[in-house]
Amino acid sequence: MIPQKLTHQDIDGIIRLSQSVGWDYDQAEVTTILNSGKVFGHKNKAGEVVASAAIIPYGERVASIGMVIVHEKYRGKGLAMALMKECIGQVDEQTIIQLIATAYGQPLYEKIGFQMAGAVKKLIAPTHFLNDHTLIFSPQVVPYQQEKDFQEVIALDERAFGANRTQFLSERIKQSKDCLVLKNKEGKITGYGLSIFGPVYTILGPIVAPDTQSAFQIISQLKKREGKGVRIDILAQQGELQELLVAAGFELINEPPMMMLHSNSIPSRTNQLFAIASQAFG
Repeated sequence: MIPQKLTHQDIDGIIRLSQSVGWDYDQAEVTTILNSGKVFGHKNKAGEVVASAAIIPYGERVASIGMVIVHEKYRGKGLAMALMKECIGQVDEQTIIQLIATAYGQPLYEKIGFQMAGAVKKLIAPTHFLNDHTLIFSPQVVPYQQEKDFQEVIALDERAFGANRTQFLSERIKQSKDCLVLKNKEGKITGYGLSIFGPVYTILGPIVAPDTQSAFQIISQLKKREGKGVRIDILAQQGELQELLVAAGFELINEPPMMMLHSNSIPSRTNQLFAIASQAFG
């Protein structure tokens, strides 16, 4: 099978593939991935998507690879390796490529040349996780206004993440159920956060803030979907935030590694990125 570029017509097939391995991608999430980057895959003779991988470029300096899935029946045939090479070939040789590795995928990524550069911590809680003694409200956390706030959010995110994510954030904000910004006394945006209503969880992230307490304020006030759990993937170094989340009812589920190609370290950041968008986007 030869890798081929997948399109919006393949969304249902990608969702079925993700479900086959127990992942919870839905139409909105896959649409954002397709609109933000490129998705490649393999199809069997029946036209079913049996493998996928996506690369999302952030300017010319950084890109993220995600949604690397191979149906169980088609493993061991080199499909993931072919798709990884296809994705890597879409960007310049100097572009730093990042990904969040699963235990199954890590040996493949190491074979390609990816190196460990950090980790993220996946935490999950019931919907009504916050109680009176942990909930923090701030009048400085206010609803995002597209026309007024977009450029400030992009500039803030670029400093926090280490690369320009204009296209991705434009798509992610449209997908989000809630987007909040933190403003200082002068009205300048110093933080922001999104919540996404997925099929299983409300996903919180990205979360960018000047300090831990501010990050927790944003998390406290983001909308959560009734009857669903809440998920957040924080950077491993944000231990203080982890303590606040655990006290509020979150549980640490796992700690997957962050890996880099063309660099042995994460791009320069301001330490103001507290939670990633998702493991697909970094």
